[in-house]
Amino acid sequence: MVETNSRRVCALLLEGDEIKLLYVCVYLPYEKGNDNVDEYLYQLSFIGNVITQFTDCHIVIGGDFNTDFTRQT
Repeated sequence: MVETNSRRVCALLLEGDEIKLLYVCVYLPYEKGNDNVDEYLYQLSFIGNVITQFTDCHIVIGGDFNTDFTRQT
């Protein structure tokens, strides 16, 4: 497990003899609102920072990106 100290992002590093994989799982905010937009952008930046720590890996990112900022509630 990669330490992220985040409630929205977790990561797992798998290393083999010939390959290194970084799995990143995310859960992002889903409703419109200044706080959620800021949180969404922060989390994308956070994910980018996690990835830059593992430039020698293949990266798989998945999770809940189900964000619709046109939604009012």
